[in-house]
Amino acid sequence: MQTAGLQSNLRRSQLLDDDPLAGLGTGAQAAPAAELRRVLDFDQPQRYGIMIASRFEDLGPEPVIVTELEWDTRHIRETCKAREIDWSFVNDYWIDRQYGLVWKSVQHFHPDMPPVVIELLKPPAQ
Repeated sequence: MQTAGLQSNLRRSQLLDDDPLAGLGTGAQAAPAAELRRVLDFDQPQRYGIMIASRFEDLGPEPVIVTELEWDTRHIRETCKAREIDWSFVNDYWIDRQYGLVWKSVQHFHPDMPPVVIELLKPPAQ
């Protein structure tokens, strides 16, 4: 994942562990206090190889409304820490309980930027 066209951009995000959110739409639940490590590169200012340690928490079923439609989702919270640059943040994901699509997320991409709200307007074509 990366961003473009923002005041400050995420140039790279590389997972070092298995994604604990994979398979959530198949009836699986997030592993309790699942952990993930990833490495980020930023521009403006240029910072490379920033280690992020994340802990995921399944907050349970929670409906989410996107474009006036209500979706049956699980709310997953990711608490993150980048010790090297003293940056802590929280990302939230609302994942479809049947198909595993992320209908909505609130994510931080850069320490100098506010979080970005992302909403999936319709499922991808099959």
